[in-house]
Amino acid sequence: MILKKKFKFLLLISLIFMLMVNMSFTINYMNGNKVSNKEANPNLINTTPKVSSNLEWNVTWSTSEVDRGQDIAVDSSENIYVVGHTDIIPGGLANRQLLLIKFDKEGNHIWNETIGFNEHDYGYGIAIDSKDFIYITGSISVSSDNNATLLKYDSEGEQLWNRTWGGPNSDFAFNIAIDNQDNIYITGSTESFPVLGDREMFIVKYNENGTKIREEIISTSDLADQTSDITIDKSYNIYITGVSNNSYLLVMKLNKTFDYMWNKTYGKKDGTVEYYGDGIALGSDNNIYVVGGNDSGGDADMILLKYNNSGNLEWCESWDNGSSKQVRGNDIEIDSRNYIYITGSGQFIGEHYSFILLKYNPLGKQLSSTIWEESISDYANGLTISEKNNVINIYLTGGTHAGIAQYDVYVAKFTEQIRDKIGYYYSSDDDDDDGKPKDDLLLIVGVTVLVSAIAAVTVISVILIKKRSNLKR
Repeated sequence: MILKKKFKFLLLISLIFMLMVNMSFTINYMNGNKVSNKEANPNLINTTPKVSSNLEWNVTWSTSEVDRGQDIAVDSSENIYVVGHTDIIPGGLANRQLLLIKFDKEGNHIWNETIGFNEHDYGYGIAIDSKDFIYITGSISVSSDNNATLLKYDSEGEQLWNRTWGGPNSDFAFNIAIDNQDNIYITGSTESFPVLGDREMFIVKYNENGTKIREEIISTSDLADQTSDITIDKSYNIYITGVSNNSYLLVMKLNKTFDYMWNKTYGKKDGTVEYYGDGIALGSDNNIYVVGGNDSGGDADMILLKYNNSGNLEWCESWDNGSSKQVRGNDIEIDSRNYIYITGSGQFIGEHYSFILLKYNPLGKQLSSTIWEESISDYANGLTISEKNNVINIYLTGGTHAGIAQYDVYVAKFTEQIRDKIGYYYSSDDDDDDGKPKDDLLLIVGVTVLVSAIAAVTVISVILIKKRSNLKR
């Protein structure tokens, strides 16, 4: 009799313990959504929802002339590198030069290098390889035209080598990517090697020593074609985005030997609206995300598209925050959970431009939009992210009209917490727009109820079996 009571008592305690653990799990999850933000930045003019990405710091860098950051990358130690250009000698021989700046993880300036070959030199893209070597691409002035350029630096700012690519006419490299063997790919537009039109797309592949491995000229129409961004998957397939036929957003896939796989265009057949792709990124499932915009001759919206790896369009979302003016997405990054981050610029107050930072889930639902202004006009051009210690670090760069000259280089760091135990993000928005609970919250509550029910049924079954056993005696 005493053993029977002890048995029932232990079963009851076990049931209560399981229920408490599961209730605690649910409560902790719900409390995890209540993340406190830092003191509000007075320049943040609109944030939806109330808590999104926290602005950790922002810095500007300038000469006495026009300076702009075009792209940004971080190394394994969270040092930050920005590429762009600067008008370092107004009216002089080197009127515009490539610019490379290094900051530490707190935003402190470490060093900067200017690279001037002739009158008009531009820096557009940057990437860092597995050994923390830095590669920048852009264009340099050669005689009266420009050639694409690729330069390699070490972490101390020492230039290791440089390469040029092009012909007798204008050739510009607008972006860069590195594969998992540290091969480097640059892409852009060329007028030196026409195929169908007067401006074509190109891709050039180099190894880490600067040896050219392969190149390809790509033409899709008899009008202007241009690529804006490039990314490489684990199988060395190549994905590019840009503009085709001077008015269609282009997405194209090539294999590792530069053989054509497929290409897709997005736009209006009558050509009344111009579409363009500015940034491209791959999710962990190899889905393709493209950000860009459309322009109807005055009004322009940011657009975000998702394609599967076969090139089929999954969905397309547009955004202008209610503005009837210019809004544009310039760069895109995807985190390990396939959440999407976009930066760009838009006109929301008068004619002035403001920075934007947007976040979407993999289904195309916008989770947050942050708009802020630092000056008369601000342009965000480049974006990168890193993930460490359950935190997403978000870095962006561009140009701001707030400092010494007409434009200064602007760099900002945002952070966002990750829900590490279950793989969901903290969010202050527990409900969808229609007032229904978010899918991830429903999942957690459902799992909690299911586990509790299984525990209860198990305990009751054991008690019934015990009783039947006693009756048989």
